[in-house]
Amino acid sequence: MTGPVDRQRDPYGMSPAARISVGGYMPSTSCPPVPDAVQELVRRQVYALEQIYPAWRFTRLTDSNGVPCGWRAERRVPLTHAQRAVGLIPAIERGDVPGLVLALAVQDEIARQSGYSTGGAR
Repeated sequence: MTGPVDRQRDPYGMSPAARISVGGYMPSTSCPPVPDAVQELVRRQVYALEQIYPAWRFTRLTDSNGVPCGWRAERRVPLTHAQRAVGLIPAIERGDVPGLVLALAVQDEIARQSGYSTGGAR
């Protein structure tokens, strides 16, 4: 005689959150909520970037679980056709702050060499 069926586990003892994959089970991919300390750090990073690059608006990108996954910078003032023609771009996305700052520096250099004032780094 068998005991009661455990509805929380499959016949192999795996929880319903584990997904079947070729060759076995994969653990659940859900992520815990982002701690308040991380959110405060992001706010401080955005503030610092906006102080250094006032011509840009910064956003922390997140995945569908709310986990930080990159940065986006958008110009506060639209570019003219002539500014776009010399290589200035309206928005930049990078995976980390150093990569974003490097891309912003490149944009500042293009603007400087082309004679445009775009309100770059202070």
